[in-house]
Amino acid sequence: MPLDYPWDGKKRRHTRSKKSIFTGRKIMKFHKCNASASKAALSIALVSAMFASPAAAQNADNAEADDPDIIIVTAQRSSQDIQDVPVSLTAVTADTLSDRNINTASEIFLAAPTVQISGLNDNVSVRGIGTLAFTPTVESSVGFAVDDVNVGRTALALGAFDDVARVEVLNGPQGLLFGKNSSAGLLNIVTRRPELGEFGGFVKAELNLRDTTPDDGYGVILRGTVNAPLGESAALRINTRYTHQDGIVKAVGADLSDNKKEDWGIRAKLLVEPSDNLEIYLIGEYAETSGRFLDSYRLADPAGRVVDQITAAGITAGPENLFIAQNASSFRDTQISSIQGTIAYTLPNDWQIINVTAYKNLKTNSNLDSDRTTGTYLDNNRIDSDFSQFSNELRLSIPDTNRVHGQLGLYYYQADETDDRLLGGFQNLPAPALPGFPFCINPPVVSPGGPPNCNVSNDFFIGRDTSTDFTVKSFAAFGQLNFDVTDALTLIAGARVTRDTIDITSVQQQLNYFVPIADPGTFVEEASNTNFSYKLGAQYDVSDDVMLYGYYATGYKGPAFNDVFVATVPNQVAPETAETFELGFKSNFADNLVTFNLSAFLTKYDDYQAQSFNVQFQTFLLQNAGSLESKGVEAQLTLRPADGLTINANASILDSVYKEFLGAECYPAQPGCGPDNTFDASGQPLPASASFTSTIQGRYQFAVSDALDGFVSANWYHRSSLNFDVSNNPTTEIPSTDYIGASIGVESESVRFSLFCRNCFDEVRPTGVTIWAGDAAQRGVSSTFQSWDLNSVRNWGASVRFKF
Repeated sequence: MPLDYPWDGKKRRHTRSKKSIFTGRKIMKFHKCNASASKAALSIALVSAMFASPAAAQNADNAEADDPDIIIVTAQRSSQDIQDVPVSLTAVTADTLSDRNINTASEIFLAAPTVQISGLNDNVSVRGIGTLAFTPTVESSVGFAVDDVNVGRTALALGAFDDVARVEVLNGPQGLLFGKNSSAGLLNIVTRRPELGEFGGFVKAELNLRDTTPDDGYGVILRGTVNAPLGESAALRINTRYTHQDGIVKAVGADLSDNKKEDWGIRAKLLVEPSDNLEIYLIGEYAETSGRFLDSYRLADPAGRVVDQITAAGITAGPENLFIAQNASSFRDTQISSIQGTIAYTLPNDWQIINVTAYKNLKTNSNLDSDRTTGTYLDNNRIDSDFSQFSNELRLSIPDTNRVHGQLGLYYYQADETDDRLLGGFQNLPAPALPGFPFCINPPVVSPGGPPNCNVSNDFFIGRDTSTDFTVKSFAAFGQLNFDVTDALTLIAGARVTRDTIDITSVQQQLNYFVPIADPGTFVEEASNTNFSYKLGAQYDVSDDVMLYGYYATGYKGPAFNDVFVATVPNQVAPETAETFELGFKSNFADNLVTFNLSAFLTKYDDYQAQSFNVQFQTFLLQNAGSLESKGVEAQLTLRPADGLTINANASILDSVYKEFLGAECYPAQPGCGPDNTFDASGQPLPASASFTSTIQGRYQFAVSDALDGFVSANWYHRSSLNFDVSNNPTTEIPSTDYIGASIGVESESVRFSLFCRNCFDEVRPTGVTIWAGDAAQRGVSSTFQSWDLNSVRNWGASVRFKF
């Protein structure tokens, strides 16, 4: 199939020495010495490389280039060398995950400095923008795609993950190519696919110890994978896992909580290629998790109500406090189940039709002792939720052997959730105040009232309850096309039309409270919005090793509702929109011994969906900030100064501030706070936004014998101070963070063994800080508690993997 115009397609970027093109199961190199090959032969090679079979656009997950320095990604829904992709992104490969002992997606920030993950409900930010919110009706500004399916809950992506080929972090608004649009960025998690004609697999075990925690906690991770051929045209790949991790914080006195995390799951993947132009790929998964790490008090204000209980338990609140005393249970149990299927068909003209259908379900049952003390302030914070999503994406992929190439598609998404929530407590009232408990409702139903002479009593002194059902539907048509003007210049254009609808029904205050903190009644509302977002850009190849790019794009996140309806606060929040400018270049020098990429961006948001604490209703409520701005510079450097030695460095310089935010909620006792407890937050930095973040890793591999290699690896993660509150409350700030990690080990074709440490010097840092609602509402002071994860303290241990 000869080309009908005098140009060489995309050959120019792949003719660099040591560079290659992904083919699905093979990597085919095109060296400059082959530049005189016939156009027909080159056309056949390119088509074979990119789209000769349905697997071509899908199989980058299993690709391992002849040159190990080449990273193949699918950031634009086709397989490309990462250096050819005209966007800012970080690819965390399977080797990097193994070297740094990263076992969950929530630890990706250690290798991708543009990402911040807060322990407060696993909220994720990219370039300083995220959704630091507990409200289930709001979408995340940062999207997640797992094996081509965008997931509507971070819990569907942030659990223990297995057999991962890589995680791609795409910076900035992503609305054209990954299903549900996201206004800040996207984490694309890609697992390995079944391999036809190959039988094999691996088992892996890790033991980690945290010797600086009060209980000297430990963790065990067990994983296994089997790949089995089913004839010549099908293969089955099964992943299993079990993890156990002790908590960081020790419960003083009675241990009533499930202070650990356990996870087990199984995933089965079936790949069938009944013909050269048809592929069917099915994935089914089931997993259960249990337990939650306990928080601890960072600050117990002397004028607050919780300080007495903390002191009586022998606990001193502080930044390195790892003790807590409680009188009620804290637990979290989840179940995840999903099934998805992909059908890919290659047309005679080598265009490809791909359809991805998926159903996912997440059930959660949890309770939290909200006051985190032995007092009976708010011992009940129960959540029982059932979330399910269905999505279907139909895409037409046009191969880059055409002058115009890219993706066109239709997308449908529906999410349904039911939530039953209860927040209740007794405000730690002394026993003399509770004769004949429970209290009569206020006012008494019968007169004279008073316990025990009333016929209706309160269930709690203070509290609220909600039963909520909501449905989100999203329809979209999208496309991104690239036009190769010359061998060097490519113009990029894309657009998306999205129609979102939300229906919500909430029944509140079905129980009785002496002090209710929500409005009773049944609330039924709906919202809808149509959005047009687009992208315009260009890519210019200065040479085989230097590429310049730039683009302007808009982003969007749909409308949302507060899950607690109150008369004085707008229940609906408007959609969030963004526009971003980005310029960058990607380069290789000295025969690929040096790789250097640089990008600069400016992103402006309107109606940013922010969450802050409402003192009156003792809850966090969503509201729209007028506008904000995020700008910065990102750099990536890779050096290969000697055989076996690789040094990778990434850095992000960021300035994210509210440009206009009238009516932001004040923190307790905030200077200059208005009479309605709000202030003008314009000029304030965004929460969970660090001005500088960097990571550097060095790895040296050397031969021990003909069959055995040794390796030594070290890494350093640095992050400047950041705050977790919209109002920039000084009590919710944590200082700069420096995590040092290292590993040493040996590996052969079948065995890998390593000793490692994470946060080797035990720099104790929480993942989030939140004010305690009771002290804020009742005493007007900021007592705070802090959340923890496995990297908050020193970890060391051993890992072994056997391949067969």
